[in-house]
Amino acid sequence: MRCVHSPGQGQQPGAGDVPCPDGLDRQLTTCSRNSWPLERWLRPSEIAHYHILDVRQRVRALSSCVDFEHRFFEMTSPSTNPMARWLADRFGGKRAALRYALHQGRYRLGAYRQFSVLRRTADVRLVFFCKGNICRSPFAERYALSRGLDAASFGLEAGDGSTSPKGAVDAARAFGIDLETHRARSRGRIDFRPMDLLLAFEPEHAQQLSRAEGRERASDVVLLGLFSKPRHPYLHDPYGHGPAYFDRCYRRIAAAIDELVLKPCSSAFERTRR
Repeated sequence: MRCVHSPGQGQQPGAGDVPCPDGLDRQLTTCSRNSWPLERWLRPSEIAHYHILDVRQRVRALSSCVDFEHRFFEMTSPSTNPMARWLADRFGGKRAALRYALHQGRYRLGAYRQFSVLRRTADVRLVFFCKGNICRSPFAERYALSRGLDAASFGLEAGDGSTSPKGAVDAARAFGIDLETHRARSRGRIDFRPMDLLLAFEPEHAQQLSRAEGRERASDVVLLGLFSKPRHPYLHDPYGHGPAYFDRCYRRIAAAIDELVLKPCSSAFERTRR
């Protein structure tokens, strides 16, 4: 038995053939092979018909799916779409822009308050941390050192000894920062001090370290972007992105550190409400 998709003129379905349900072809072409299971798009009766398709018809359906995805991503590619290019340069891409907007909304509703309070501002060491310790946190560390501050950095999932990518090295050079000699450090290679101030770039990372450090050190974890103007509770990882977003990300990091140096205060929330 096999499923017949709209036979042409002169073609008659065989004795074992069954007609395809209406809309099956259309739904198969919008169903991704990997991301979305059939159950998300098709009714149980339609799934049964799909599973009795012969191999040639399955290949044709999946080929249509691949062609659809290719044309969709080509349409939304930064190289061909001005809006996609703007989002990539400003936020790091479409998904990053959505995450940025989501965290901005949560911040405006009062979230992340615990990551906006500086319990102390004198005699502290700034310890920056991100995921891999090859892009954001090493730049922040060396920029802070260039401002005469005591600083260090590490990565929550860093591979010890990893080097910064060329995009990070080139972008940092524009700020007078040398990342060519940087080698990534994991959390286990940092000797924490009682006066450390732990600065994250993403709320998820701040929450992860707060849980790991326990209640005693949770108050020492803050979001760096909440001390810049405007506030940036989420600073997307520039790894794998182009020079424009690397430069924008590093400018936001530098601006936040400058604010910490020039105008230390107890809470970023208090400043936004004045």
